[in-house]
Amino acid sequence: MHWGTFELSDEPIDGPPTLLGAALGKQGIAPDRFRVIEAGATWDVPRLAR
Repeated sequence: MHWGTFELSDEPIDGPPTLLGAALGKQGIAPDRFRVIEAGATWDVPRLAR
């Protein structure tokens, strides 16, 4: 409800996803192992089969 009210950092809006992509590449981790969602979006995580 307070989205965009306060500037919490001086990093660019696309900074964290860009840095994550670079870190994944450096470590050899496939980008599809992580999901970057838009602010305010939801994602239902499926249960693991037992």
